[in-house]
Formats: sequence, C-alpha cells, structure tokens
Amino acid sequence: MNSKKYKSVAIKIGTWNVATDLSQKIVPNTTLSRSKIVEIAVARLARSLTATNNNNIHKVSFQKLIANKG
Repeated sequence: MNSKKYKSVAIKIGTWNVATDLSQKIVPNTTLSRSKIVEIAVARLARSLTATNNNNIHKVSFQKLIANKG
C-alpha cells in the first residue's frame, strides 16, 4: 500500500449513514465505496466554492484534486 496515496479519517456515525444514502442517490443500482462518495462530495464542494469565491485557494485545491484523480 502506498502511504502517500491513502489516509484514514474518522467520521461520525450520522455522516457514515448520510454517505450510505448518498451512494444510492448519486448512482442508483450501483455500489460505491464510502471513500468514493467522500471524494465526489469534496470535489463538488471545491467546484462550488471555486464558482462562488474568486479566491484562488479553493481553485488551486480543486485543480490538485482533479489532477490526482486516476
């Protein structure tokens, strides 16, 4: 396992349940990992902040997120 690629985080049970619900709403009839749900949510949040905030901090973070995909 590449230690620079993965990090562990702790989330509340309620957040875990929301991620579970979102997994079925984002892509119905498909199983997505909670990790993938969090990636999608963070990317969407970064995109929305970039669109509403002219500050380059979020734009740079979003660009790094997209560059690291794949």
